[in-house]
Amino acid sequence: MHLRRAGKSRHEVKIFDLSAFGCKAEFIERPRLDERVWIKFAELNAIEAMDCWTTGFNVGLEFERPIHPAVFEMLVARLQNEGF
Repeated sequence: MHLRRAGKSRHEVKIFDLSAFGCKAEFIERPRLDERVWIKFAELNAIEAMDCWTTGFNVGLEFERPIHPAVFEMLVARLQNEGF
């Protein structure tokens, strides 16, 4: 998964606690609280999200729009096959 901040290059991130509404991400160059970012999962369009909390190198991202249930099921199945 990759995360991009406005005007910045994308960075690979680790994702935890994924739901249709958001996730927790771990990365070095963390965004500011309430900053908009875009997270990219393979084969999906980038998803706009907002940093709603930050602790150390972990941030909580709330998706601008929830992932459609059918798309979320497909994403979870693919991530499980990849050992997520």
